[in-house]
Amino acid sequence: MLRLLIDENLNQRILRGLRLVVPELECVVAQNAGFKAVPDPQLLASGGEQALVLVTHDVNTAQTRLQTRESRSAHARRDHHS
Repeated sequence: MLRLLIDENLNQRILRGLRLVVPELECVVAQNAGFKAVPDPQLLASGGEQALVLVTHDVNTAQTRLQTRESRSAHARRDHHS
């Protein structure tokens, strides 16, 4: 089953709706799991370590993930061509 990390900024009505449609959905709510006000890179890393998919409205969090991913890809390409 897909495991979700619900960001503290996510509209809770969306979470309630998800739980109505998929009652067995496993959700970890960030602020209930000690992730309240955690910097985005740390939140993304911790969620990844626990195999959680982040659900957020925060465009900045998503942008952080894309920048991190692009940075890793650039390093991998550079190391491969060295």
